[in-house]
Amino acid sequence: MKPLFITGVYRSGTTLVSNILRKHPELDITYDSVNYFRYVIKKNIEAAKYIEITKSIEKRMSDRYSIKLNSEKIINDIEKSKKDIDHAVIYSCIMNNLFSYSNNRWGEKSVLEWTSIPKFLKMYEDSQAIHIIRDPRDVLASRKYMTIAPGKQYLDTIFNCMHSMQCAIKYKTQLPSDRYLLISYEELILQKEKTTKKIFKFLKEEFYDDLIEYENLIDNKGEALSVNTHSSYSDTNPNNLIGRWREKLDSEDIMLTQLLLKNYMKNFHYEIDQNYNNSNDSKIAEKVFEDDALLKKRWLNYKKTGEGVEDFTNDPTDPENWVKRSGIDGKGAGKGYKKFKT
Repeated sequence: MKPLFITGVYRSGTTLVSNILRKHPELDITYDSVNYFRYVIKKNIEAAKYIEITKSIEKRMSDRYSIKLNSEKIINDIEKSKKDIDHAVIYSCIMNNLFSYSNNRWGEKSVLEWTSIPKFLKMYEDSQAIHIIRDPRDVLASRKYMTIAPGKQYLDTIFNCMHSMQCAIKYKTQLPSDRYLLISYEELILQKEKTTKKIFKFLKEEFYDDLIEYENLIDNKGEALSVNTHSSYSDTNPNNLIGRWREKLDSEDIMLTQLLLKNYMKNFHYEIDQNYNNSNDSKIAEKVFEDDALLKKRWLNYKKTGEGVEDFTNDPTDPENWVKRSGIDGKGAGKGYKKFKT
């Protein structure tokens, strides 16, 4: 089935990519729903507990997104599999049921999962992965006004962007080029047709002209995209999508981002604004990060290891955080996908 995995930092254009892909008639792509790595593999739940895994995912999908899975059918499919029951079998059976056994190629977008890329490629020998990066200043500009995290914890974005870029640099040399594709949000916006064709060439799927009509994309409820929640492609004017950090961030935000990420930004050809550099940058960073327990933890980890993190500010697996984000008990940002069984 050549399964596909899409990931990147939040607010980096991963939803845009997944929506482009799900327009293709031979692809079934979901985003921010099953999250098998987040809810199962990263919690070290054994594949032998496939019944518990399946029923748990069925309940969460129903409670949070109003998406109906048939756990009995999935469990039967798992047990009838000619292979040993492992996470690859369970994951596939869940995705096949989610898409009503369409026989299309399935894929999932899940943010903050780039360390899962090698695992996914190993799980399925014919699988592929797409990794998206974006100017970290624009990611921060978007995240700052979207997160429910208190105070300056939105600055946690800096450490996530760092880790994503660190892994991208490594993956470009370590992973096969026919299985791992790295693209930037900027090339997707500024070179729309060229980059979209590049994606489908990588996937070895036929390209159609209407795949680049970004303005006709829908959200995960089958409705017109909300400008408030999908600001990374809510405007068709590239000038309003790239470089918005200049208006959205204050000088301290910009300084901190460039201080920690300038070498990685240069690697990916993001221009450093010299107007936000001064001799006291490190002292300012120390004070800002030391004032918050979470940021202090990130800062100390960075000073010790030189690495960022792949971690949410708020635990996304905690139902309490779904309520905070949506204001509706048991619900997250999405209420159901019309393409799926609801």
